Parts: sequence; C-alpha cells; structure tokens
Amino acid sequence: MRLHYFKCPDGSSNFGDELNPWLWQRRIPELLSDDDQDLFLGIGTILNRSLASGSKKLVFGSGCGYHHPPRLDDHWDIRFLRGPLSARVLGLSNERVVTDAAILLRPLLPPAPLSRSGYGFMPHWQNAHADWARLCDEHGLVYIDPADPVDAVLRKLNSLTLLLSEAMHGAIVADLLRVPWIPITTNSNVLPFKWRDWCLSLGLDYYPSAIPSLWAPSASSRDSSLRKHYLRAKRRWVAKQLFSVIEKRRPLLSDSKRLADRAREAELHLAQLRSEFMAR
Repeated sequence: MRLHYFKCPDGSSNFGDELNPWLWQRRIPELLSDDDQDLFLGIGTILNRSLASGSKKLVFGSGCGYHHPPRLDDHWDIRFLRGPLSARVLGLSNERVVTDAAILLRPLLPPAPLSRSGYGFMPHWQNAHADWARLCDEHGLVYIDPADPVDAVLRKLNSLTLLLSEAMHGAIVADLLRVPWIPITTNSNVLPFKWRDWCLSLGLDYYPSAIPSLWAPSASSRDSSLRKHYLRAKRRWVAKQLFSVIEKRRPLLSDSKRLADRAREAELHLAQLRSEFMAR
C-alpha cells in the first residue's frame, strides 16, 4: 500500500501530518510501498472526495472534516475511524469508531521523565511564526513549533507539566504522554469538527479558549522603533491572556482506562492487518 497523508502545498512540515511516515515506517514497514496504487490512510483529516476514485483505500483512524465526505463503495476498506462525527457523515455506525490513529504511537513514545517542568504553547501550523516564539522566550513558556522534526516535538511535549495547544495532534500526543492540555484558538482557521470528533472518541468536551492573535513579523528589517515597541507591548498583552487561561481553566486529560481500551482496539486492528498481509 502507498502511504497517503496531507502534505503542505508550500513544502513546509506539520507535526500532525509528519507523524505518518514516522509512525507507519516503524509499525508496518513491510506493508508500505511507494509503487503501490492502493492507499493506506492513517493520521489526518483526509477522508474526502479528492481521493482517486479507482484506487483501493484502507482507512486506519482517519477523519472527515475538510471538503465533502467521500461516497463509499467497494474500493473503501474502513477498519476504524477517528470519531463518531466522521462515522455520522459517512453513514456508518459507531462500531467503526476507535479514536485517532496517533494512538498507535503509544508503544513508541519515550517514558515519562522523573520530573517535568514548564508550560508549553503549540500553535496551529498555519499560525506559527517567529513572534510566537519571541513571546514564549520573553515570558518563560516553551514554544513548540509544529514545523520542527517529530522527535524534537516529542521531547518537548514529554518535558512539560501543561500544554496550551491550537494544534490538535499536539494535544493528542500530550494526552498519550499523560501531559495535561488546554485547547486554545488564535485564529478561525482551526477546525472545531475534527477536534470534537477526536474528543468525543475519548469522552472529552472541546471548549477552546480564545487567545488574541499575533501578526507575523514583517519581512523588512526597517521596522520603525515605534512599531517594534508596539509589537513588544502586544506580546505582553497576549502573554497575559495565556497565563490567565492557565490560571482559570481546568486542564484536560482523558481517562486512563478509556485510553488504554482504545489503544487495545487499535492494536487489534493492526495485528489483524499484519495477519492478513502474512497470509497472502
């Protein structure tokens, strides 16, 4: 099968999508081939009508949300879905629901350190820019860039006591690492549907805290001192909003038994897939 996942049009990296090659090359390398026309659909909001109609598609924890949902036919083999909202729009029962495919990272994740410290902030990949990194540096937050390599993001997430996340897979992996998290939004380009879909699979409610946005820094080095002063003041004000959320919001963490049950279901699907491959 050929691994299919979203790739940023401008060539930039996004943690959630880049988890695909990182994960599947470790879990099922023998099943994957770039030359195959059959598609393996894992992590991502990628179930839509843009997929080639003639190819076979095996779905392992993907979700709907962007564009029109696909019309299912004999070319689709849905082993499990991200959440009940995806099942509903596809006209399928909740028996097809497990949770996001990233749960299969669990056996590959680093153990919890002896101690954790620091509050992390992770923006949506489309909203990430240097001014967020400056804000975090100025106010003692750990900035997690969704464009960083997967291993670097995992190390940072595993070091935290709390994550403020606009990136859904930042929250998903934090939850797997047992790091409490708070969902936030800084821009309307965050899709609530996919967040609710995943949260419902683990019995969680999605109510993000809205944080004012920061503008991306100007490409010009000739910014006036007045503008630079304004941007510093804006960062201070936004940082206050972030710390207010930390103070007032109760962080989320899925129930450990429910998470373990979902992981067990996903692992059974993976074992079945391997068994079918070996029987060929």
